[in-house]
Amino acid sequence: MLLPYGILEMCGRQFWIEPTRYYDILQFANRSVPSMSKTLLFNKILLLNENKKGLNIKIGHPFLDDTIFRAKLVDQGLGSKVQIFKMKSKKKFRKRFGYRTQYVRLHFDSILEIKSFKNYHLLTE
Repeated sequence: MLLPYGILEMCGRQFWIEPTRYYDILQFANRSVPSMSKTLLFNKILLLNENKKGLNIKIGHPFLDDTIFRAKLVDQGLGSKVQIFKMKSKKKFRKRFGYRTQYVRLHFDSILEIKSFKNYHLLTE
């Protein structure tokens, strides 16, 4: 059995989104992160399958105009540490550094038709 799903473009990547699931994405670039448990709306939807049998599929050109995904910001955190080691042989040059990628955990709860969304934080990139 296939749940309703959609393909959403967010932070330069495309995600297969199903309602009632959690997704870890890279932290929003060049944008202040909203506070915890704030409701977010995403409108860059590329494809939407509304029913379980796959009979009603909408494809955007490039995005759908009348549909949004609603998500709730659940958690912010850091990914695993990435170690980078540079070395030049026979030159006694060694350099080691690393970083941890920041991520945001979102819980997508529903797919909505655009009617009115005054109290939501709409994310468009």
